[in-house]
Amino acid sequence: MSRSNPLQRRSALSRAIHLSRTLTLPPPHRVAGAVCFFEWGLIHILAFVMMGPAGLRNDMVGYYKELVGLAPQADKDAFVNCKFPKWTGRPLFQHAWNLGWAGAFSWLCIWLIFEPNSLLPVISLVPWLADVGYFMAIVRHRPSTARP
Repeated sequence: MSRSNPLQRRSALSRAIHLSRTLTLPPPHRVAGAVCFFEWGLIHILAFVMMGPAGLRNDMVGYYKELVGLAPQADKDAFVNCKFPKWTGRPLFQHAWNLGWAGAFSWLCIWLIFEPNSLLPVISLVPWLADVGYFMAIVRHRPSTARP
């Protein structure tokens, strides 16, 4: 049975200390920011996956079925009987596409959080401004508050 050399033990210990110093966790604010950007991106990319194909096929019932899945059944039934102009789904596909690439920019921000550089504030504006447009168009003029 051979005994290890004390110099080798110190060497292994110094390697472990060095490894523990290099593998420190990032600051909590960066982890929180990365989690938020991940969730933000996931929601936007899933919105593209759900609504994009129906918009591209010009399937308005399918598009809105995905969009308002929790609407009352009476509203869904009334929507099926609507007549839509030709190519109505194409601008809605564009909307879904914009949600998708805004989500991709959110995921790019995760990488920029952990590799700090001066691009993060500018690139993080992309998903933020996409949602500002949503709030201006949808939330501000909810159907319950719209005037006839």
